[in-house]
Amino acid sequence: MGQIIAKFRFAVLVMLFFVGASAIAAQITKVKGKGVLISLSGEAAMPGDKYFLLNSAGKKKAIVQITKVKGGQALGRVTAGKAEVGMNLVRGGSSGSSPVAQSSRRESGGGSLGHGYLRSRSYWGPMIGYGLDSMSVDLNTSPVTSTSMTGSAFSVNAFFDYQLFERVWFRGAVGYQGFNVKSSTVCPNTTANCNANISYLDFTFLGRYLFTDTSFRPWAGAGFDLIFPASKSSTALDSGSINTTGVIVLTAGFDWSINQNMYIPVSIEYGLFPHSSSVNADWITGRIGIAWPF
Repeated sequence: MGQIIAKFRFAVLVMLFFVGASAIAAQITKVKGKGVLISLSGEAAMPGDKYFLLNSAGKKKAIVQITKVKGGQALGRVTAGKAEVGMNLVRGGSSGSSPVAQSSRRESGGGSLGHGYLRSRSYWGPMIGYGLDSMSVDLNTSPVTSTSMTGSAFSVNAFFDYQLFERVWFRGAVGYQGFNVKSSTVCPNTTANCNANISYLDFTFLGRYLFTDTSFRPWAGAGFDLIFPASKSSTALDSGSINTTGVIVLTAGFDWSINQNMYIPVSIEYGLFPHSSSVNADWITGRIGIAWPF
């Protein structure tokens, strides 16, 4: 139980890190007439790109078009509204009734769907992962003893991202999920160490909240995995007890755009198996992939 709590705390800390990362945004650092100097703060910008300028309350007050990019800074020209030092920049056009929002839609030739940096609202691609697995089992001994097993495994799946609302996305995935653990304890009625080696067919269902709609989009989410054992062997468990089950998932990560049609999804997740009186299991898995419009 102590290991499970420690892993849960670690997953929460990772999520908080990504939430904090969302505060970093491109910002106006100097204004001279219609010209502005911009600190990009990691934002991938190109000449011709257009941005909304947000005040401290998050309201759109102006539109700026990038004219030159050099290093981590850019020069821009205000095309609507008034710019002030300290304003944040955000791409795209979430719908709105303000004159600035309407002007942006006319100038950018679209963007009213609220995709932000991205040009589409649905993406798909492959993803690979590597996880740290753990399991504690009460052994069939008298008196009852327990063993803690740890290990690691890979995963491979295909995923699909779909924008439900402006900042809320659904992620579904299907693929292979391994779960391999062992300990140095010799299991009862065997001459082998306790272990469990399982290959799952994994169906993932996640809801994700994106904290920004720029080229770097930190997010946090939750959902569940529906897993079906395709192959299984264990000296610590009765193989007949390894059945289809659901895993609760807490996750965080970021989508890093290569351009407006392609991004790299990176995530870390904590998966918790249903508890029983004799078995507790969980995993922490890191995943990375690449996505294209669907």
